[in-house]
Amino acid sequence: MNADTTVTAAFIVQSFDLTVNKSGTGTGTVTSVPTGINCGATCLFSYSFNTQVTLTASAATGSTFMGGPAATAAARVPVS
Repeated sequence: MNADTTVTAAFIVQSFDLTVNKSGTGTGTVTSVPTGINCGATCLFSYSFNTQVTLTASAATGSTFMGGPAATAAARVPVS
């Protein structure tokens, strides 16, 4: 090549599905930060690679979650 050349590269950010499945006889909700998950029984949201997601489970009145009314867990997507 003897002349200036322009090259264009396009990159995409991978995304990964994070699925929450609830079980048991009680009721409650699971929400996430950043937003995306706000569910009852089952839900799914697609987050960009390396996103840190904090999930919070809140038990409905009369239900408990892991021995208490609420619990929080954090993970970075993808979860391995």
